[in-house]
Amino acid sequence: MNPSEWHVERARARIEPTVETVLADHATAYWGRPVRRHELAAGPDSLDRRVVWTIDNETVLELHVAERGPATLRVHDVSLFSPLRRALRTRHVRLLLADAG
Repeated sequence: MNPSEWHVERARARIEPTVETVLADHATAYWGRPVRRHELAAGPDSLDRRVVWTIDNETVLELHVAERGPATLRVHDVSLFSPLRRALRTRHVRLLLADAG
C-alpha cells in the first residue's frame, strides 16, 4: 500500500464508525432511505482523494484527503453538522459546512 492510500485509509478509519452511526440514524429518521458510500480516486490534476456518502443519490458528506495536512469532512446537509461536530473528536479531520451555492 502506497503512502497516499494509507493516508486515505487512516483518515477514514478515524471517523467512519462515528460517521456511519450518525448517518444511519439521520437517513432513517429524516430520509427513510439507506446511506451509500463511494470512494473516488484523485483526478489527473489533483492529489486529493475523496469518499462521498449519499442518501437517495444526494451528497450529504464528502471526505477530502490531501497528500499532506488534515483531511476535510464537508457537510452538505446542514442538519448533520451539529451531531457530527459533537460526535467527532479528532484533530486530523476538519469539519466544514459546504457552500450552498
